[in-house]
Amino acid sequence: MNNVFRLLQLNVGKQGPVHESLINDKDIQDATVLAIQEPHARRIQGKLLITPMGYHRWVKMVPTAEREGRWVIRSMLWVSREVEAEQVSIESPDVTTAVIRLPDRLIFMASVYVPGGDAQALQDTCGKLGRAIMEVRRRSGRTVDVVITGDFNRHDQMWGGDDVSVARQGEADPIIDLMNDFMLRSLLRRGTKTWQGRDYETTIDLVLASEELADATIKCVVHGTEHGSDHCTIETVFDISVSAPKQEERLLFKNAPWKEINSRIVNTLRDRPAGNTVQQKTDRLMSAVLEAVQALTPRAKPSPHAKRWWTHDLTQLRHIYTYWRNRARASRRAGQNAKDLENTAKAAAKQYHDAIRQRKNSHWKEFLADNDNIWKVAKYMKCGDDAAFGKVPQLGRADGTKTTNHREQAEELFAKFFPPLPDNIEDEGVQHRRAPVTMPDLTLEEVERQLWATKSWKAPGEDGLPAIVWKQIWPSVKHHVLDIFQASLEEGVIPRQWRHARIIPLKKPGKDDYTIAKAWRPISLLATLGKVLESVVAERISHAVETHGLLPTNHFGARKQRSAEQALILLQEHIFSTWRSRHVTQIDRNGGAIAFVDDYTAWVSGPTAQSNRRGIQAIIDKALDWERRSGATFEAEKTAIIHFTRYAGRVDSEPFTIKGERVFPKDQVKILGVIMDSRLHYKQHMARAATRGLEAAMELKRLKGMAPSTTRQLFTAMVAPVVDYASNVWMHACKTASAYAIHRVQRVKHRQS
Repeated sequence: MNNVFRLLQLNVGKQGPVHESLINDKDIQDATVLAIQEPHARRIQGKLLITPMGYHRWVKMVPTAEREGRWVIRSMLWVSREVEAEQVSIESPDVTTAVIRLPDRLIFMASVYVPGGDAQALQDTCGKLGRAIMEVRRRSGRTVDVVITGDFNRHDQMWGGDDVSVARQGEADPIIDLMNDFMLRSLLRRGTKTWQGRDYETTIDLVLASEELADATIKCVVHGTEHGSDHCTIETVFDISVSAPKQEERLLFKNAPWKEINSRIVNTLRDRPAGNTVQQKTDRLMSAVLEAVQALTPRAKPSPHAKRWWTHDLTQLRHIYTYWRNRARASRRAGQNAKDLENTAKAAAKQYHDAIRQRKNSHWKEFLADNDNIWKVAKYMKCGDDAAFGKVPQLGRADGTKTTNHREQAEELFAKFFPPLPDNIEDEGVQHRRAPVTMPDLTLEEVERQLWATKSWKAPGEDGLPAIVWKQIWPSVKHHVLDIFQASLEEGVIPRQWRHARIIPLKKPGKDDYTIAKAWRPISLLATLGKVLESVVAERISHAVETHGLLPTNHFGARKQRSAEQALILLQEHIFSTWRSRHVTQIDRNGGAIAFVDDYTAWVSGPTAQSNRRGIQAIIDKALDWERRSGATFEAEKTAIIHFTRYAGRVDSEPFTIKGERVFPKDQVKILGVIMDSRLHYKQHMARAATRGLEAAMELKRLKGMAPSTTRQLFTAMVAPVVDYASNVWMHACKTASAYAIHRVQRVKHRQS
């Protein structure tokens, strides 16, 4: 059995040759399921004829109901003969459903076609799908994953992107409700076009999946092979391998005997001679701390139960059920007709399963009743967070080959995360230097302030010591730590333990293919004590920068009392001011650029786009010149150019050349998280903000049983910020029509309250 579940979906448009082309494509012969909409299917002389009639690799499944007319069915499934599958009956000629049985999971699979413009048909289809899912889950008595794919002929900004008109918002509400009810997620990247006709293209084909499968998605993309349909073939791949969780030893710091640990550290440090170098001092301290913590901190015992709500009573009921089930099974094998034993076994099973449901519900209510748990509850909203830590698949390289083991995966990711420096870095030349800023000696209060500001339970580095450990043992080690910090700054040496990091790859959200390295990003887990020193130095640098004016006023990132919103307001106000005054403003260091950490935005103003070309080219040349001298790297593919103007006739579409690549001006660009269009109407940004807010509001559905006050608090903390980020920049453009999508977020929240 393969470790991936591969799904191909296509509306063949009632064209037999298109269907034949797909099914004979050598590249898809390992597919688990082919979901087809509008097949070439007719009933002739009482026999259903489909082109093609069959194929040796897959089993054909067609709807259990037919319609009157020429085309009797409008969906079907081909299921691999290598998997066990059972068709689920639904009274619709447009829906084909099946339960696919894999070794460790059940998948409810649906191929769907919904005609356009028929609101009742969509309502009926979603209702039938919902009832079928509930019935399958009820009968199976276990978790059932869901995949629904097909041609829905409905538009919504959630999957169609920012260019879906506001007038069309609402036509897909039954689909949104179905997703909300069964916690389904749209897998295809937002805005991916799946249908094209003449000069128009749109997104009407969807792939919806339940949470666990969505988290296991390797890719969901438009397949590269064309078969002659006006729809695109969509390929979705899930990782269905089940690996045993790695049991790592975990220390129970919350139960640690800190008094004894402190005493042991003091005695150990007293008996060991102090070193002369920074490294020797650090080795002495770390060995004493690790020895005491490892020796005296209790270990966590892996729970024999997977869930915290499991009780001894449930174990007893399971034993009782197993006893009667085994007796009934033995009786059947002996050829005896023992109805009493069968009935007793069924009653024991019902009692056992009812007790599980009741215990889960009661435990959840008790958990919610404790106000201290509200932010733990908030974590359960974020269904995508765990997915960020997903298993890394075998990665594709630039030469077309794939990695074959963990080492090659790590090398490919490392090369992408940390590209080598350019071969040639030009000399900066003689530069004007200010007088050096004198730094005072380090104080204990300064170090303590940064230590206590550190989050106690944040993930530690290689030493495994979170900040709570250093806070608890601080009375015993504070003078040793201060001595190491001061010596490190004076000698310019960082101890070896603080230079090493654990690099963990995370999925970048919203990518459609995670088999390429650039779809992942790194986080570095450093030793906690080293991060405290880093915070001390960062605070000193920040104070010196602000006190002595070492940064230009238009740099907003990582500075106190400055924000991305202020930078955006400055840019927008400059644009509005230029529009009002109608005069040319020359670029200058302070008024024509803003910087936010590694984001740099610069502008010039003029009567036409053509008149600004020289100024824009000067910005590009200056940036590339600095790149050659600094060793930094500008990515041409991430560089965007836009002409802000009220008049379409003044726009220039001529490209600029950056590092050999042609960069064309765009109608909209994303600057510090806000999508700014050329006329500052912000329609695309409002559509995207509403979509993200709707997705966040739908995640509240996962948390049943909450009090209205808790729901409101979570909505305010977790959903509202997603929608109203930088609203003081774009809210002036939010008119009645544009506000509909944002109001829909509020309606979902009220429905859940």
